Amino acid sequence: MCIDESLAYSVIGCALRVHSNLDPSLLESVHQKALLIELNNAESLRIGREIHRIVNSYYSKH
Repeated sequence: MCIDESLAYSVIGCALRVHSNLDPSLLESVHQKALLIELNNAESLRIGREIHRIVNSYYSKH
């Protein structure tokens, strides 16, 4: 598995854990924070702070 596939697999796994554990009626901001927690806790992803910065910068523009 190449690095990009491994990264994608890890990120999708984090997103699926959030999806399966949270009620869909919760606010999007709750899901965002939960996803950041999952990404920070992922053993294969040691880039939590960078992801947090990117997400904050993206959402602050919209």
